[in-house]
Amino acid sequence: MEEISPTTIWACLGIALIVIEIFSSTFFLLFFGISALVVALIRVIGLDHLAAELTIFALIGMAGTLVFRKKILKSFASKQEVNIDKDKVITLSEDIAAHQSGSIQYRGSPWSALNDSDYDLKKGDS
Repeated sequence: MEEISPTTIWACLGIALIVIEIFSSTFFLLFFGISALVVALIRVIGLDHLAAELTIFALIGMAGTLVFRKKILKSFASKQEVNIDKDKVITLSEDIAAHQSGSIQYRGSPWSALNDSDYDLKKGDS
């Protein structure tokens, strides 16, 4: 039975980390996946020293994470606030005096609400 070469192990590790990253989207494993692929390429060129391989793997992975992770996360972040309830109509379940709390019906469920206006709101108002 043939042994698996360290180059193949590094390449498989790199691909596995990148595939896992696709499903986690933390942009942490991505850089270590890339660094494992770099180590595999360096092994093809001629590096054959485990301590050097591990050092290169760790340094490239950490450097990539520290330098690029925040930038990548920021580029994928939503630029606008999402509020699915904005401008929706609700029905008051009871009278709510100005600056007081009361209950409302929204999407068939009871909720508590604060009347932050200077006007009293009447039951049944929308």
